[in-house]
This record gives sequence, C-alpha cells and structure tokens, in this order.
Amino acid sequence: MGLKDKGWADVCEELKGIIGKILSGPHTSFQLETMAEVSGIRVDEDDIVCRKGKTAAMKIVDLLKGMDVSKIKDKYLPCQGQLWHDWCKINKEQYRLKGNIEMEKCRKQEEMKKKRQEQCSASCSELMRLFIESLSSLLSEEKEYFLKWIQILLDALSTDDLSSILQNYDEKWSEVLTLKKKHDKSDQLTNEVIEKLGDQRVFVLSVLGVQSSGKSTMLNAMFGLQFAVSAGRCTKGAFMQLVKVSEEKKKDFKFDYVLVVDTEGLHALELAGNATLHHDNELATFVVGLGNMTLINIFGENPADMQDVLQIVVQAFMRMKKVKLSPTCVFVHQNVSDIGAAEKNMDGKRRLQEKLDQMAKLAAKEEVCDAECFNDIIKFDVQKDVKYFAQLWEGSPPMAPPDYISKTHMKLQCTENSQYGNWTWALRSYMLTIENQLHTRIENGKLDKIELNDLHKEMSKTYGEVKKDMKKYFDDDRDKEMLVQWRGRFESKIKEFHDEQVRGVKRKLDEVIQQKKACKKMDDKKTEFENKLLQKSKELAHQLKDKAKDEKELQKQFNNVWRVWVTELTGHTKPIEDIKLEDDLLTILQSIGIEWSLINDSKINGSYKNISKIGDYGHYVIRKKNQNVLMKVIEAAKTIFEGPFPHEEQKQIRTLIEDVEKQSLHNIKSKPVATRGYSPTYLQEVTKNVKEKVTEFESKRKYALKKEFTLHLLLYVFDKAGSWISESHNKFKMNNDAVTFVESKKMQYYNIFRSFCKGNSSAVVLGEMICEKLKVSTVKAACNKTAIDLAGEIRCSFSAFSGNRSNLEKHVLISLAEKEDFDGFINYIRHPRSQAECFIKKVEKYIFTDNKAKAKKILKKNVEDINKLMTFDTISSENFSDINKFDFLAEEIEKGLPSIIKELSSLSLDKMKEFRLKPDQILIDQQLNCCWVKCPFCAAVCTNTIKDHSPEDNSVPFHRPSGINGWHKRNTVELCINFCTTNVASDRSFYPRHDSDESIPYKVYRTGGLEYANWRITPDESKLTYWKWFVCQFQKQLEDHYNLKFQGRGEIPKEWKTYSKEEAIKSLDEMCPTVVNRCNRRNSLHSNIDF
Repeated sequence: MGLKDKGWADVCEELKGIIGKILSGPHTSFQLETMAEVSGIRVDEDDIVCRKGKTAAMKIVDLLKGMDVSKIKDKYLPCQGQLWHDWCKINKEQYRLKGNIEMEKCRKQEEMKKKRQEQCSASCSELMRLFIESLSSLLSEEKEYFLKWIQILLDALSTDDLSSILQNYDEKWSEVLTLKKKHDKSDQLTNEVIEKLGDQRVFVLSVLGVQSSGKSTMLNAMFGLQFAVSAGRCTKGAFMQLVKVSEEKKKDFKFDYVLVVDTEGLHALELAGNATLHHDNELATFVVGLGNMTLINIFGENPADMQDVLQIVVQAFMRMKKVKLSPTCVFVHQNVSDIGAAEKNMDGKRRLQEKLDQMAKLAAKEEVCDAECFNDIIKFDVQKDVKYFAQLWEGSPPMAPPDYISKTHMKLQCTENSQYGNWTWALRSYMLTIENQLHTRIENGKLDKIELNDLHKEMSKTYGEVKKDMKKYFDDDRDKEMLVQWRGRFESKIKEFHDEQVRGVKRKLDEVIQQKKACKKMDDKKTEFENKLLQKSKELAHQLKDKAKDEKELQKQFNNVWRVWVTELTGHTKPIEDIKLEDDLLTILQSIGIEWSLINDSKINGSYKNISKIGDYGHYVIRKKNQNVLMKVIEAAKTIFEGPFPHEEQKQIRTLIEDVEKQSLHNIKSKPVATRGYSPTYLQEVTKNVKEKVTEFESKRKYALKKEFTLHLLLYVFDKAGSWISESHNKFKMNNDAVTFVESKKMQYYNIFRSFCKGNSSAVVLGEMICEKLKVSTVKAACNKTAIDLAGEIRCSFSAFSGNRSNLEKHVLISLAEKEDFDGFINYIRHPRSQAECFIKKVEKYIFTDNKAKAKKILKKNVEDINKLMTFDTISSENFSDINKFDFLAEEIEKGLPSIIKELSSLSLDKMKEFRLKPDQILIDQQLNCCWVKCPFCAAVCTNTIKDHSPEDNSVPFHRPSGINGWHKRNTVELCINFCTTNVASDRSFYPRHDSDESIPYKVYRTGGLEYANWRITPDESKLTYWKWFVCQFQKQLEDHYNLKFQGRGEIPKEWKTYSKEEAIKSLDEMCPTVVNRCNRRNSLHSNIDF
C-alpha cells in the first residue's frame, strides 16, 4: 500500500478495505509471513538476501525436525556433551594428585590430550559443516539474515513443547508450596543432610559485592577452589562448595566444614532499572541470611560503588536480628597495592563507619526498630573488620582468573619492567655524564666539595622528563585502568632509584676528593720534580744546540743524563716495592698449620676454584669421633643406612662458602690499598675470619670439615681477591712512588728537551706542553663518553639488554641451551648474578670485533665534538695581564691543535680499556642492580627489579624442578622431580633445615623459617618446558654432580623426554614476552653476533 500523497482518512479507509477483504475470505487461521501474499504488503522476505539467508537456515533446521530437543546437542554438538564433561573432570583431578605427582600429572595431561583429540575428531558433524559452509559462502548482509533466521527457527522448535513445560512447572511449584507448609518436611531435609555428612558443624561463609569486583577470585585464593572467574558476569545465582577443615585446624575453629557461597554480583549490567534494585535487595538479604559471616568485597580503597548497596546490607542485617540470627561481616578492600593502606586509610574507615551508622538509623525507621548505630545491629569493629590486601591476578587455575587475564597481566608486567629499565637508564646515563664532568674538575683541582643539592639540581631536568614520560605512559596506555594499580609503586621506585644514584655519585666523588687530599704531599713533590726536570732539560738542550739535527745523538745524550736525573731526584725517597702475593699467601697458610705439600698439590690441581659450584661436599666431611662404644656403633650404622650426605647439609656448606666469600671480599675491598698500599696483615685478617667461621660452623654440626676444605676455601677467596689487590696496589704505586712517577715523564721531557735543542722559545715549548695536556684530557673525555654511548647503543641494538632482568635472564638461558654448557648451567644455578655478568661481558666481542667500525664511528664523533670546544677565540690577553706575549703563546697552541685533532681522529678503540668507564660495567650496573634472592627449593631468582623490596615478597613467574638444586628425599638417593608450584599444592612435606626432626607440609612452607617466609609460591601450572628439557638433556651430569639419581619417586616422566631443544628455547617466551624496543635504532648485524 502506497502512502504518497494520501491523507490519514484515505489511508484508514484503504486499510479497512484490506482487512475486511482478508476477514471475508475462507481463512480460518494464518501465519504472519503469509500476509504478504494476501494483502500485497512488501516485506523483508521478498528481498533476495533474506531468502538466501532463510534457505541456508532451513537446511540446518531440516536436520533437527522430528528429533527430541533434549537429544539434539548429544548428536550434533558432541564436544559440548560427555566429552567436555570428561575433560573437565580430568582437569579437576590434576589439582588433587598424590604419590608421584609429576608422573601422575603427565598421565592426566595425556588423558586430557586424548579427550581433546576425540573432541576434534567429533566436532565435524553435519550440522556444523552446514553452518560453517553457510558462514563462508554467504555475503555479509546474507550472513546477518542467516543468523537471525537460525535464531527464529531454532526457537520455533521448542515452542510446541513450551505449554507442556509450563504446565509441569506449575505443578512442581504447587508441590513446593505444599511442602513449605509442612514443617516436618524441612526437618526431613535437615535429617538428610545430617545423614550425608554426619552430625557435623558447618560454618557458612558468603560474599557480597558489585559485579566484576573479584569475589570468585578471592574465594579461589582463600580456599583453593575453582569458582568460575572472568571479566563481566561469570556467576549467575549462587554456587556453593563444601570445604573440609583439617584435624589440626578443628581445634582452633570449632567446626568441621566451611560452606563457601559464591554469588553473582550486584549492579549487573544484564539487568536494568527497577529490576536491578529489586534483584539486589533479594540477593543481599539471601546472602546475609545464609552466612555465619559475610564478606563485603570492595575493589580498591574507595567504597563509592557500594554506597547504595550498603543500605541494603544494613537492612538485611536488621531483619536477621529480628529472627534471632546474628551473622557477622567483614569489609574486604581487594587490589590495594600498598599493604600499609590499612594504617594510612584511617579517614576512609571513619567515613565508612559514619555511613554505616547513618544507614542504620534510616533502616531502623523503615523496619520500626530501635538502633542508633550499625554496632546496635551486629557486632562490628571498624579497626578489626576492615581488611586490605593486594591483587590476586597471579598464577593459573584454580587460584587465578582465565587465561586472557593471566596472559594480559604477564604482558603488562613485562612491559612495565621494560619501561622501568628505560626510565632508570635515562637517569643512570645522565648521572654518569655528570659524574665524569665533576670527576675531571676534582682531578684538575677546581672542586673540593660535593653538595647533594647541587647534584639534585643537575639531575632536575632529566628527572622531570622521566616523570613526564611516566605520567604519559600511565595516562595514555590502552590498559591504563589495569595499570593504575602499579602507578604509585613505580613512581616510588623511580624516586628511590634517582635518590640512590645521586647519593652513590656523591659517595664516589667524596672518595676521589679524599684521595686527592691524601696525595697532596706527593702532588707537591711531583710539581717540584717537574720543575727540576724542565730546568735540567733546558740546560742540557743549551749544551747540545749544535747537535739538534742528529736525532740519535740527542736520544743517546738524553738517555745518559736521564738515569742520573732519576737517581738525583729520587735517591732520598724509599721506592715502593712490588707485592708478592704468592709468597705472602704461602707464609700465612703455613703459619696456621697447613703443610706445604698439601698447598702445592691443591694449587697444581686447581680444584679449589670450583668449590662454590660442586654438587657433593661429602668428600670434605669427617664424622666427629665419639668415645662411647654404643654411640660409635649407632653412628656407624647411620653412615651405612642414611645414604648420601643430606641435601640440607650440602646446602648449609654451600651457604657457608657464599657467606665467607662475600664477607671476605667486602673486608678486603674496604682496605685503603689504592691510597695507602698493600699490607700482608690484610690477608692475615681474612685468614683469621675464615678459620673462625669454619670453626663456628663445625661447632653446630655432628661432623667436622677436613683441613682441605679450609685450605680450598682460603685459596678460593684469595684467588677472587688477588686481581683487585694487585690492581689497587699498582694504582697506589703509580700515584705515590717517586721513581715510577719520574719514569712516566721521560717521553714528555725528551720532547721538551728536543724542542729546546731546535732553538724554540719557552712560549713555543709551553704551547707544546699545553697541547699535550689537552690531548690527554681529550682522549680521556672521549673514551669515557664513548663508553656511555656504546652502552646505550648496545641496549638499543640487542633485545637481551633492552628489557628488564627477566628478559636478560631469558637470553642467558637461551645462550646456555644453544651451547649445552652444563658447567655454565651449574654456575647459573649457584651464582646467577655471576653468570649474568659473564654474559654481559661478552659485549666486548660486539665492540672490538663484530662492530668495530660502528664503535670507532661513535668514538670519532665524540672526539670531534670535544675538538670543537678547543678554541682560544674567546680568550683575550687582558684576562691574563701577568703573562707576557700571550697572543704569541695562543698562536703556538693554535698551531699545535690541528696535529692533535689529526692524531685523535685515528684514536684506537683499545685506548678505552685504559680508562675508568667500561661499557660492560655500565650495563652490569644498569641490568643487575635488582633482587638476587633465590628460591629455597629450586634456586629460581626473584624477578623484582628493586634490590631491597621488603616488605614485598620474593616471587618468580616460573619455578623449576627442585632436584636441579640438589633436593632429594631424605635418607635416599632419589632426586626430587617436582616443581615448587606442584609441591605447594600437594599434601607432601619437607625438612626445612639439616637438623629438623619434624617435617613441614609444603602448603604451609612459610612456617619453615625466614628464607621460606619471604617467598610467595602460588600453586599453579606455571611450568616452563625449558627445565623439563634441561633435566632430560643433562640427567647423567646432574646425577654425577650431586651423586644422586632420578629414580623412584624422582623418576623423570616419559613425556618430558619428548621435548626438543628448539621447543625448550621457544618456551622461554612465556617467561618474558618480546617487548618492542622504543630506541628507534636497529642493528642489522644483530643476527650475526653470537653471545
């Protein structure tokens, strides 16, 4: 029917005619879609695209006609039926394993794979084939019609059965109402529950909170449950799980079971308007009435989202009081990053208390009840019943959210740490530049005091830029809502890093100033020597003027008198002798009763160098003798039946070695060797301390350590300290020995002597001396600046150095796997920082071999930049009125500058090795200034980027099988094969110390002592294929290293042996996903460099 140019009256008349025509016909009933045929009305069904969509949908629906609706899914969607149920059941079982856990877990995972394969093979049903074909072949608009028709036609399948279903529903509801009227029936229900559980005491814990506030995640974390978790609405209605209380906990809690009730969230987006309010009222009343305790869950510190819900809660508690129920409640603020928020948020608590009291008064009026405050309704203490804790988005099921959130969190964490590395590098590199400038001023005598405020001013611009970049990152990132929880912590970290850099540079420069002052006396002597050498050179040159053209004769004459000059100038000073460390060491070792032959054999053998890396220290141990015959027999029996030297004891000896090494090196490096020289008493002091440490260790053990152990430990420590002592003493000798100083000036004064011989004036000679000084300073400045620039270039060019410590660790592991270097692996497990240092030091190959041309280009640019500053254009003689013929002197210097610039332009990279700053050391300071605490079970290293991050727990995303750290079952040779994350989810126990008589369940591992208490190990599936490959690849070497076996409960699962090296290396991407480098510089030679 057309409407154009028609009035309302015409349209109405025409409609009446059409309707009358339809009603006058022989039709007793009709379908809406047939209206088009009768009335001529144009409808969507006339369109070709709609017809195509309907035709495709009818093909699918025709398959289902005549079938029982309840059986359609079983036939055509088998993946969603029994197969899925079986897979979920096996998946649940793998979190409740006993016995040989890793073997059982591999078996369960194999079963899950088979079920998944069955699902894959069963998924291609006729219905799915038609559905996929339609989606693939139809055009975009046709697909929309197809999907809509599918919905309409599938709904129509069950329409015929709907009335009978509703009728059955009414009948069942009537039966329920009848049962409700019979009180004895509810008693019967109670009796059935008691019959099932026995006469047990049950504590009901319920939770209430807005949608997506983390209620299910919190309950999962508290009880190790598996309530569904996701973004949006994942819980509909209420779900309950019964948790049995362990026997030891029953004494404290006085009940046998905890019934955990998880409910859907309030303010659900799926509901709207009055329906939401009514639904929320019902839900809150139900949850509060059901629980002995209700957790009111709030996401973050601010309860603003819960304000309108609080009144519902208060009213629900008031109703419970009327029926003589007395539940309790606890307000939980989840996802609060600062664990001190409870103390810092007192004002928030006060406002919460006021709000609850206000709502209690309002609710009292409505319920006609006498209540002035919330505490009149239920017992509530705002100090004790308001809790704060950090976010729970860590781990894998059953204690974490779905894979999407877990992966997003890991990606964000790696990105965060990468950004942290970029920000700290910006601060560190600029601080190094400031340090260089101030160091030069101190050496030139232009600065004798460093103030913190001055350093802060120098850093203010760079620090401001970092803060600005940090603000932009957190404000503009697409995941900024998720990142906000880390913002405060990172701002605090950057401030701490900045302040520590400033304090560190002040400490270093203060030491330089002190050393400068200590050497003042020698500096005065040096000036005296230089003046005398200059005078003597002048006099000799005047005598040999006629031989100026004979270079050889000049050199001969100068050499003859030089020896006389050295003797004349330094004869009255005592020379500083070279140190003889080897002789001193031998004397000291013999003085404590160690035979020369034993010392000599140990040094030739060299085994002492690996004392910190060996796996079995049993050969160093001897049992303490017992005078009692019976005790001798018992201990002999123990020796036979206890098996190998216990892991706990091996660990204690290894800790002793690490502590002695750390303390001894610190002790030696604290000595003023560079300013006052070396003394044998330093080694004697270290020897005394080491002996005392070993004696103290033995006094607490039932065994003694052989003399060889003390000898090897001392040799190991002295070997580590020897190079530092020699280097420091050489520095002292260079600065304080008169002969060494004078000899170092020989070439300089030969050039002066030669210049005078050629008849040059004093101004010319002085100009040459100034140019020489400029050259030395320029080389030093250029090399130090190049070291900083090369470190920055390497960070940008190599992914290993462009991220955080986890990223570096990943590349270290890749390098070890590619070389299959077992000794390197052991060093990494024992001394991860040392192995990381070795990896970083290989950048020398990048600088001096593979990319020498690029490195030389950077050095050349820095030389040119510094050369541009070497000009006298802005200096006038008026400023130096005490110097005669200054213009002539300046002219001579200007003449000498081109030759200096030319010489510097061909400066060798090897020259960089002579100066203070080294690219590899800069990278070590940047990359490795973080936490290095190792997991007490598997030796995995904490990934926190702050060295001292207390009170935050140590943690690591991926643990390892504890057997690679030497853990084994006590009194057996069976190495442990389980990952830490598996153990803490099991019912197994461990002995925390060598002398522990009682074992501790892994589930409460934190009670094992301080080294365990500070670790957060989540019971999840965070396992890298890498470590499974490592155990299989180096099984024999590990067994020989620890003198133990992978057998019995430590048998390696067959599945582990299927992994290749390539798969192992690829799995490291899970450890730290690749982060895009923002340096905007690329290195085309990267793939050719072997680290």
